[in-house]
Amino acid sequence: MATCKRRSDDCKASECSTNQTFDCLDIPNSVVLCDFYGRVKSLLACNCANYYGVSGDILIGRCIYTCQSKVLQYLDLPAHEVEWNVKLCDQFQRKGPLCGQCKDSFYLPVYSYDMTCVHCTDNSDWWKFVLIAFFPLTIFYVFLVVFKINIHSSFLLGYVFYCQAVTTLPLGRILYISTRSNTAMKLFTYIIGSFYSVWNLDFFRFFSPNICLQTDTLATACLDIVVAAYPLFLLLLTYGLIIAYDKNVPIIVLLWKPFSKCLKYIEHSSSLKGSLIDSFSTFFYLFAIKSISVCTDVLTPVQTHRLSSNGVTSEYRLYIDASLPFLVRSHISYAIVGLVIVSVVGVLPSILLLFYPFKFFQHLLLYMPQSWRLSVSIFVDTMQCCYKDGTEEGTRDYRWLSGFFFGSRLVFAVLYGLTLNSSFLVLNAIILTVFIMALIIINPYKDQYGELNTSVTLYLILLASFLASCVMLMVGTFK
Repeated sequence: MATCKRRSDDCKASECSTNQTFDCLDIPNSVVLCDFYGRVKSLLACNCANYYGVSGDILIGRCIYTCQSKVLQYLDLPAHEVEWNVKLCDQFQRKGPLCGQCKDSFYLPVYSYDMTCVHCTDNSDWWKFVLIAFFPLTIFYVFLVVFKINIHSSFLLGYVFYCQAVTTLPLGRILYISTRSNTAMKLFTYIIGSFYSVWNLDFFRFFSPNICLQTDTLATACLDIVVAAYPLFLLLLTYGLIIAYDKNVPIIVLLWKPFSKCLKYIEHSSSLKGSLIDSFSTFFYLFAIKSISVCTDVLTPVQTHRLSSNGVTSEYRLYIDASLPFLVRSHISYAIVGLVIVSVVGVLPSILLLFYPFKFFQHLLLYMPQSWRLSVSIFVDTMQCCYKDGTEEGTRDYRWLSGFFFGSRLVFAVLYGLTLNSSFLVLNAIILTVFIMALIIINPYKDQYGELNTSVTLYLILLASFLASCVMLMVGTFK
């Protein structure tokens, strides 16, 4: 069996207690504790260990399945190494490197924060997936379009930013696993989280039943991108129907009559085309943030260490599915798609929104076709409409902050990749609080938006910090 190295001056054999443990020098950051003879005894929370009985090798690396313990707490491993997999993986119906694979005939449920694999023999749950994921989203789409709700030109901006930050997919999974052993706190977290997750296009995800489509982990993750893109598809479909109605296509005119009568009773609903423009910026914003969150899973590696009789070797594996080495053939296609999505809906809009107010960027846009330039102008104006533009006396142009605001989601994604444990929740709350305090001092919003935006958001951030501390203290996720 592989053993760990320890410092030779820790203690002498005659002085050491049988229960005394030491840092394993082969594994960085004090992830593993060993006894005097170098046998692995304890493992830091949010890490997993696998024992390979044939060779006696030990694989160690970050995982989400032990995040029920305190961040800085060590988990005692069974004395018999063959029981490690049972203790760490069986409760999630998992096996393989760092519990990365589902057991045979088990699959990861879709549209869920739960990482516990479920048993299923067919993929007949598609109707449940459509009903739970797409039906509420359709109602949400109709509501926003009909009532012309634009998160960039209303008092929703700060609230939506907060909701998206605290209910990202990685954070939702950490909360789900951290509270699973405390029924009262679990119910409280699920109820509160369900209100916030609406703005991540997740309706009742905390309470979602086990929906099995027999998809692998990466395919299951990418289904969330399909869900996020669904409102954009509805926008395209609605716009096409409006064009057909304007051209008096008989079947469309006949089908539209009941809806047109209903819309007459709703204020400001006569111009659906204008509403679609506002709705596009809203749903593109929601789609982009949700997609970045999903791509974080697809692109986040984890460094693993393999202890053997010949020493220690390290390699990178995929964090969400450690059975896959990072960027192998079965992963690289998903990684390429993830990089393209992050670049197109994350990096590119952030750059556009950040530099659009500046004259040098306006000159660069002159090289674009006029139709493209007009589309870009309409898109940017809807995203920046609540910020001061410097035209009023004594004010500055703060429209560039929309790019910083949008790009901050990328910062949260990188932060998650660097922590990969429950401390992400605390760091998330701290960064949000600092960011909102800076906004209050700068006050970049126009008068009709600024006061309510900052006050509501500050209240929510402070409340989130308090609740996060309470949750973590009660369920024991940090010391």
